[in-house]
Amino acid sequence: MTIENFEDHLINDWLWRKREISELILIAEQSENSVIYKSFLLLLYAHWEGYIKKSCKTYLYYLSKSEYKFCDLTDNFKALLVKEMGKVLDASKYSLTIENELSLISKLNSLSNLKISKKLKINLNNEKDKSYINTQDNLSTNVLKNILKLVGLEYKEQYDLKKSLIDIKFLGNRNSIGHGSIEIDEEDFELEIVTMKKLRDTVVLILESLRDELLEFVRNEFFLNTKGEERVVCMEKFNEELRVGFAEIESRYS
Repeated sequence: MTIENFEDHLINDWLWRKREISELILIAEQSENSVIYKSFLLLLYAHWEGYIKKSCKTYLYYLSKSEYKFCDLTDNFKALLVKEMGKVLDASKYSLTIENELSLISKLNSLSNLKISKKLKINLNNEKDKSYINTQDNLSTNVLKNILKLVGLEYKEQYDLKKSLIDIKFLGNRNSIGHGSIEIDEEDFELEIVTMKKLRDTVVLILESLRDELLEFVRNEFFLNTKGEERVVCMEKFNEELRVGFAEIESRYS
């Protein structure tokens, strides 16, 4: 996969999702119907989970088709390798010998010569595959934190400012609707168009920020150990952009 292919995947996958979100919010504006609002919450969550999973998986897929060595990459990729090799130990946990353990140590010692393409196997077409990116079917901020760590991105402090909105008001009510509950928790979260638009803007901002950061990481090879200082500057930039963006959303709907 070339950089251009990676960019096309991330951008095109987001465009159709954003179009669906926009189309349903237009219907919601015209109908003022609680059923439409509930449908919007379900759709918005589907794209929240779907895009985070697909974009991060595509990022790993891009690297899995490269010639980079594990020793040249950030530690999160080495952790993926250790996890992969650890399956050997798990499969032999009832063995009375240490043959497999010694084999694992030998493999880890040869880490410097191992290319990521030799171990990281990603199937982009298998939507049910949870081998690497696992949203746990309930993508809270804690799950998001784990996914970002796995791919080597920083969990921004700005996300915690939206923890209540995402985990309780968004995911909590989505779960209630998805599980067939008649009522939702309307404390500080009324089923009205202003609430839907504010939630939409927040989710869109986070997803577009993730998209842009992944693009920056690939274009500038921030997944390499040698890019530590530049990587920190990049992450600080996106954290600040989130801060400004969230402030604008609050101002827009205050």
